[in-house]
Amino acid sequence: MGRIEPYKGQYVSAESASNYIDVDAIISACNNIDAKANKIRQYTSNIKDSTSSLNQNNFSINNQTVQPIINDYCTSVDNVETSISSSTASIRSKAESEFNRIQEQLNYEAQQRDVYYRNFNQNK
Repeated sequence: MGRIEPYKGQYVSAESASNYIDVDAIISACNNIDAKANKIRQYTSNIKDSTSSLNQNNFSINNQTVQPIINDYCTSVDNVETSISSSTASIRSKAESEFNRIQEQLNYEAQQRDVYYRNFNQNK
């Protein structure tokens, strides 16, 4: 979704919604969160890879390996990362949507003032 630009009229221009909501900062924060969450996913992938060779022949207790426990743990962590990514995507979308809602209102108000001043100057 793109951001709505401020209205630029003949007599009046709209204030920018960025004066009310800093979408760039919100998106940057979401990107940072996603990067950290992705690092966690990489760690779990590395853990799975490094423990995949553990089996009943080389590492087991009572004929049970730690592999299922490690896989369950890594899957849980991956699910959290997926949830984080979904949440940050939603936050980004809502921030841009709110920015556009504010900008539409500011544009409407500026257009109304622009029409007023245009009519005022034509009637002089």
